[in-house]
Amino acid sequence: GIAATQILADTFYHFVNNEWFYDTANVLDLESQLSPAEQDIFRMSPDQVNWVHYMEDFQYGLQRHVLRDEVLPSMHLVELNSRVRATRMFPLGSLFSDLAFALSHNPSPQHVPPSSSAHIAQAVLASKSVIQAAQNVPNGMVRAGEMLAELSSNLSLPTVRFMGWLMCKINRRLFRSVMVDESSLEVLRNLDPSEPVVLLPTHKSYLDFLLVSWVLFAFDLRVPHIAAGHDFLNMALIATLFRRSGAFFIPRKIFKDPLWTAVLSEYTSELVKQNQWIEFFIEGSRSRSGRMLHPKKGLLGMVVDSWAAGNAKDVHLVPINITYDQAPESDSHIAELTGRAKTKETTAAMLRAGPRKLRRSFGSVEILASAPISLAKETAACLQLSPEAGRAAALTPAVRNKVLSHLVSAVTARFLARTAVPPAALIAAALLAARPRTPPPASGSVTMSLVELTEKVRVLRHLVVATGGHLVDGGMLARDVDNGLACLTSTLDLAGRGADASVTLPLDRPGSAMALYYALSPLLPLLARQGEVALAILAANPTPPHSAPLSKVREMLLKVRQVLCTEMVYTASDDLDKDLDATLFVMRKDGVLSVSSGVDAQVTLSAANKDSKDEKGSKGAERFAFLVDVFQPLVEGHWGTAVQLPLVLGKRDTEAHTLPALLLRNLGRMVDAGVVRFPESGNSVTVSAALRCLERAGALRTSAPSPSPSSSSPSAGAAAPASAGQGGATVSVEAPEILEAHVAFLQSLRPAGATPVTLQHLARVLAAAPAPSL
Repeated sequence: GIAATQILADTFYHFVNNEWFYDTANVLDLESQLSPAEQDIFRMSPDQVNWVHYMEDFQYGLQRHVLRDEVLPSMHLVELNSRVRATRMFPLGSLFSDLAFALSHNPSPQHVPPSSSAHIAQAVLASKSVIQAAQNVPNGMVRAGEMLAELSSNLSLPTVRFMGWLMCKINRRLFRSVMVDESSLEVLRNLDPSEPVVLLPTHKSYLDFLLVSWVLFAFDLRVPHIAAGHDFLNMALIATLFRRSGAFFIPRKIFKDPLWTAVLSEYTSELVKQNQWIEFFIEGSRSRSGRMLHPKKGLLGMVVDSWAAGNAKDVHLVPINITYDQAPESDSHIAELTGRAKTKETTAAMLRAGPRKLRRSFGSVEILASAPISLAKETAACLQLSPEAGRAAALTPAVRNKVLSHLVSAVTARFLARTAVPPAALIAAALLAARPRTPPPASGSVTMSLVELTEKVRVLRHLVVATGGHLVDGGMLARDVDNGLACLTSTLDLAGRGADASVTLPLDRPGSAMALYYALSPLLPLLARQGEVALAILAANPTPPHSAPLSKVREMLLKVRQVLCTEMVYTASDDLDKDLDATLFVMRKDGVLSVSSGVDAQVTLSAANKDSKDEKGSKGAERFAFLVDVFQPLVEGHWGTAVQLPLVLGKRDTEAHTLPALLLRNLGRMVDAGVVRFPESGNSVTVSAALRCLERAGALRTSAPSPSPSSSSPSAGAAAPASAGQGGATVSVEAPEILEAHVAFLQSLRPAGATPVTLQHLARVLAAAPAPSL
């Protein structure tokens, strides 16, 4: 503190000990000679300066370049909880700031769109597609009307204001701060009001759509119509509030019902035709792993169809990243990863969980909107046609699919470009990477001094920024570490104070590794490109310094990518060579590896020699080891799933809907027996990803459900037998040689010293092991 004060005194001595006179005559004269357009670019008047942003930049420059503190520049985020407290509308407004906020914001009719539910219902039921679909259903039009009544939203300004007040209360209890990128919302404000907007948030919590609507309300933007799950209709009061706040409810697996599909398609088309703002989750459902799910094309396709039919001049797609320090449902997500059934949403369950959640703090949440994507321009660019010609071409099925794939790629790229990483993810990565690298199951604990942990977080912060990510909070390093640890108090043990403070990860505590890997998940997409190359080098030559021909690395990279692409969404293009060259360039620049020139190019890792003066090479070796450590739990999960399939599917086909649970239970036993090293490898998401990977490779085959045999109805008093899978889809091994080769490849990516497991040994482990303790 004294040294920093002396630096400040020395730096500003000249400025505070001299008298300064400012004359603005020349500036004013210059401003008078500028055109209005030029004045908008070169703003010289003090009242046009955003002083909040100016002071944030000034503070950052002072801390970073004068005091040499480890801080990173902010994105000019606005904290909404404090903004609400500052609301003044009437005397005593400071005592009723939430009420003043709800009553004062956006009283104009445009806040709640003037869409009549009756008008929309009439148009939907009169559409050709609904009438045609209803002809194949008994009482089809009556059923269509019932579906529409279940589906439709009914926006109400008083309800929106009530929800605005309620969200102020909830957010202040749940979150330390709610950060919003104000500049991106100003872009939305300036969009053509005659063109519909489709908001596409990431989805990790039930709070996501409530937060987006609350933010739009706070900035006097239009409240959207929101696609919500049909399950909310089981919650009577909640469903009514959501419906009157803009939600419309969609059943699961709707696209298997032609009538439901037609009703929803026409309903969406009417919203587009009325230039409404629409919000839906392109991932389809909440992510249980904390990572972004692969986008779905259903609702987006309906929007494209409506635009192609001429119902709107253009449609603006707006990806929105929502990043939590800790998602409010994180505990239930982690439980589902270990195989527990999803808790059914009911009003009673919400009332039981609500008070418990409100007593906890889940840190910060950041809401970052990307630049809007013009549907007309993206279609024209995809098809290399004019906007009008592109619209006409998009009506054909083949072109429509091409356009949808292009739009999904564009949306995904915007999501990834604004990836945010909270402090808890960096702490989790540092602690998990510090586990011993021996194949036997990790036991005991990992203890790290707070000083060492802070240093590792500092290095990871710079890695996040270097790979194009954004840091949640991103302020003072020590404060961010404290905030991250506060989100992990149920998983980690903290001891000591000051210089003697330490953090311990108890590896024997059930669920601790799974909880940390869940917290780490936002970091994985940013590191995936370097991680897949590191794994490819390891597979090409597992012996240090892992020198391998570039052609062999490329061959292994293709296999690694087939595994990781089933696990997560990341910036992997169709051009493998281009991706490899770009990633090798970055890793070579960072001292991770070297690449020789010539036809027989070799990739060689930097040596990790502590006695060497090559500090860059030593840090590069640490980076390689860290990348391998971070992604090996996923590899181990794929290996553990694949290696047991000959036993599970060897004698008979297994029902598709029961297979993942069986494999997951076996993985837990393999973890307890030391066959699988990482407890977090045994999670439901990785098991499902491993099965998809094997099916795509042709190793597995899923048969279509067989028709149920016709039989008479069960007699009265006799319960109809549970199908036990009769007539359900089954999974079998289609190509044993492909499965065997895949297991061998995954074995090459496992920790050093991990020996292959014979089927006989594995059978004994699974037969003798007690219930898993994941």
